[in-house]
Amino acid sequence: MSEKEEILSVLLEAVGEDECGVSCEEAELYKDEEGWQLMMGCFMGPWNLGQTVDEAKVSILEYAGMTF
Repeated sequence: MSEKEEILSVLLEAVGEDECGVSCEEAELYKDEEGWQLMMGCFMGPWNLGQTVDEAKVSILEYAGMTF
């Protein structure tokens, strides 16, 4: 599993496939000089998830806990 697939898997687990739907399926996840970035649907952003896969996972769990 690639790093990108690993992060997207955590996103689906944290939010849930039914709740996330198309937003997760069409999420744009990429890494640039600032780290992992996540752009979903009509949310403003991208959201900076951190430099590493582990940081990205923690960020996603924090965002999911806020019921975004």
